[in-house]
Amino acid sequence: MLEVYPGVELVVDTPYIYLRRYRALIIADAHLGFEEAMAEAGLFLPRGQLKQLLQDIELAFNTLKVERVIIAGDLKHRFDRLGSQERREIEELMNLFKRKGVEVVFVRGNHDNYASIVTSRYGVEPTPHYRLGDILVIHGHQSIEEAGGDMLVEGVGIMIYGHEHPSISISDRLGKIAKFPCFLEIPLRIGGRTIKGLVAPAAGSYQAGTPITTIRSNYLSPITRNNGDIENAKPYILARGEGIFELPSLAYIQDLI
Repeated sequence: MLEVYPGVELVVDTPYIYLRRYRALIIADAHLGFEEAMAEAGLFLPRGQLKQLLQDIELAFNTLKVERVIIAGDLKHRFDRLGSQERREIEELMNLFKRKGVEVVFVRGNHDNYASIVTSRYGVEPTPHYRLGDILVIHGHQSIEEAGGDMLVEGVGIMIYGHEHPSISISDRLGKIAKFPCFLEIPLRIGGRTIKGLVAPAAGSYQAGTPITTIRSNYLSPITRNNGDIENAKPYILARGEGIFELPSLAYIQDLI
């Protein structure tokens, strides 16, 4: 575990964030049903994404005291409907949480159309954002103004969001060496003050990630683009089996990524 804000920790060997005070686990961008959607487009992938997700969840539950799971958006992949694979996999995930006896909070992402058809049967309804003390969890596909404006972040010390699928590619003069998913800690300037932003990597193993960069326009989330202090953003590499590696801010490593 690596604490990046009081009571907010990165979970080693998983793309998850743990809120120790609230015994809450944050999972973003699972994109269940991705393989079925790709197969319909002519690209056939092994259906291993749910298996990896469940393994990560079991690891987190075996390591931590978890009483609440916060899904930070994009539980499913399709925009236009609820696919059969999506339905089955959401049911399997909800049943797992039911067996674990945990509360589930579902923050709606831009891919989550029709997901409530399944989640509502488990008493889980989507919400646009979720607040615990000074911690705000949001998906990140909307701007601050669209999501609620300055009132949304009043009293917030840290905003946790997904949508970016951040990754980091390390290279040298000979070219790219390796690519890793990463957490991204980024100062956010909102309403005349600065709060901490923390972007979670995608929980879905096929969501390869958007390479982090100092080029503002390359980011997916309008929160990052509009409010992020990009050069002072700091990545934490998720290296499974090796731990989490904190890197310097992007201004100091931009020639390596």
